[in-house]
Amino acid sequence: MLLCWQLGDGDVVLIDDDGGAPRTPLSTGPDMGDETDSLCEPEPWRKTRTYWQPLTGGPPPTVLLSTDGLSKSFADHQGFLDFATGVRARAAEQGVAAVQEQLGDWLGRAAKYSGDDTTLVAAFAAAPATAQEGTTSA
Repeated sequence: MLLCWQLGDGDVVLIDDDGGAPRTPLSTGPDMGDETDSLCEPEPWRKTRTYWQPLTGGPPPTVLLSTDGLSKSFADHQGFLDFATGVRARAAEQGVAAVQEQLGDWLGRAAKYSGDDTTLVAAFAAAPATAQEGTTSA
């Protein structure tokens, strides 16, 4: 089971391996300026958004978590989703290490456009082990 919860700004992006469109299940739409819910407010748990998805067959989706500075650095929401899809595609094609090497540059450029912090954490499904990788010799 995949369970996500969120309080405040930032983005949770889910991308399935089947090439489907990325989705932001916890998005509440455009913010009013820089207003955001906070843990400092009374009863903050009432403003927490949750999403759950059973994982039945196939790999889990790629999960990207980012601060709102990253999504605000794009001209529109679709540009941000295209970036997220590109990160997933590069990780699949070039490997996670290659993405890690370039990520600092990508986030630095994005910060120049948004004027805000840009942080990204990603979780990718592990490649299935081959029969040979799963065996040991005595």
